[in-house]
Amino acid sequence: MFGRVGTGLLARLAQMDHDEEAAVAQYNAAWARLRTATRGSDVLEAERLIRRWADERGLRLAEVDVVLMARVMSDVHWARNHPLSALALVWKHRRSRPPHRSLLWLWRPRFAG
Repeated sequence: MFGRVGTGLLARLAQMDHDEEAAVAQYNAAWARLRTATRGSDVLEAERLIRRWADERGLRLAEVDVVLMARVMSDVHWARNHPLSALALVWKHRRSRPPHRSLLWLWRPRFAG
């Protein structure tokens, strides 16, 4: 019914699907490497790694996101172990994001993706 045009279209769609799967696999592998590299590292080093990772992928992260992610990725229980520092940090960035939202994220971090 579609002849060569339909077959070519299906082949291109299959190739696009394959390319997308490869890109997702590459992204997930890079994310896993970032998580491994930042676990237990210094916060400043974690911030540097997160910024480099975001720049390589063309992602625009807000400063508050980088700061919060660095603390959580280097030590998952940072907010529980340092509650006053957590409060000071989210208060410092209150213009970028509501403090309540930042505290909730520090308490139970969730990474979409």
